[in-house]
Amino acid sequence: MEILFHNESFPESVENEEIYGFANSLTELYYLYERLVKLISQEQCFVSTCTCKDNGNSVLYYLFSNQKRIKESSNIDIIRSVRQRIIQNIKVLTDEEFYHKLNNDDAIITNGYKDEFKEDFITVNSKTLKNISTTEQFEKNKFYLPIRIYQSNPKHDIRTSGSLKGNTVSVMDLDNRSAQLVLNGAVQEGKKLYGIYGGKYYEFQCHKDNCWHGYCPNDGIPENIQRQLRESEISGE
Repeated sequence: MEILFHNESFPESVENEEIYGFANSLTELYYLYERLVKLISQEQCFVSTCTCKDNGNSVLYYLFSNQKRIKESSNIDIIRSVRQRIIQNIKVLTDEEFYHKLNNDDAIITNGYKDEFKEDFITVNSKTLKNISTTEQFEKNKFYLPIRIYQSNPKHDIRTSGSLKGNTVSVMDLDNRSAQLVLNGAVQEGKKLYGIYGGKYYEFQCHKDNCWHGYCPNDGIPENIQRQLRESEISGE
């Protein structure tokens, strides 16, 4: 699951930036990231350029050396977490790969350290996308991110024992966190997604935006998908 992180989210230096405002933008980015990871259960999800990652590391080093200047406006533990959990986990793309993905996505995550990076829309390399730099923007625009959100359906709750109004239904025997992990790695066949967990196959259907519900199908899944999932499980993909 790859989510675009604005390649200009960190300047080369913050020596000429308003340091209190910059530290506060990192705090907002931290809480935004916490919402995202809670939703998708995957820490390494941001993709950006090498320049973005290098600038981020340099900026955080500078902020640590100036802790006394920022301690009243931002928690230094949050800044440390931004470096360890976000910047170091960014998957680096070449500029060409980044701009190719940019053309296929509808939203982007941004560190809103300046006014133009806080707007609801942002233009990157001539492409206008929905911008997400705050938790409020995340809640409003998360459905435009290339993510799959698992939502359980009471119809498939294992506590119903596979029966609903006298009809047999397929049940979901995983908790929501495990189901989300399976959904993240599921493969597509037509309008459905299929995954494997503990030797069992699971089928997912989209019921709204990028929200999916799933179950362990009573009638199994296509043979070609079974082979594909078994091979990926063996290879550890």
